[in-house]
Amino acid sequence: MKYIACLLLFPVLLAGCQRNFDERLQRQMAEHSRKTCPMVVEPYNTLDSVAYRPDSRTVFYYYTLSDSLDTPLAHEVAVENEPLLRKKYLEGLVNSVELKEIKENGVNFCVIYRSKSTGREILRLRFTKDDYTRRRQ
Repeated sequence: MKYIACLLLFPVLLAGCQRNFDERLQRQMAEHSRKTCPMVVEPYNTLDSVAYRPDSRTVFYYYTLSDSLDTPLAHEVAVENEPLLRKKYLEGLVNSVELKEIKENGVNFCVIYRSKSTGREILRLRFTKDDYTRRRQ
C-alpha cells in the first residue's frame, strides 16, 4: 500500500517542484529586469526588460530599436537577416553556462524587437528545448 501511495504522490511532488522552479525563475527574472534594465546593448539597441511567463514556460527578452536602427529600411534588413540572427542567438543560448539550470528545465526563450517610434514589433525569435538541445552538426 505504501508503494502505491508513493507512486500516486510522485506526479504531485513533481508538479510542486515544477511550480517552485517556475515561481523562483519568475522572481529572478523580474529582479534582474529591475536591476539591469533598461540597458543599452549596442548603439540604438536597448534591452528594456526580461520576464518569465510560467503559463508558456518562456523567458522573454524585450528590445527596443531606435534612431538609425528604427527606420523602415533597418526593419526590413532585420527581417531579411532573421535566419542569421536566429543562428547567432541560438549559438549563444546553446553555449550559455549561466542559463544551464533554466535549459535543463526545458524552458523556452523568446527575443522580441520593437520600434521605439511606432511601438510595433519588428522581429520575434522563439527557441524551444528542441532547438537548443539539438546536437550541432
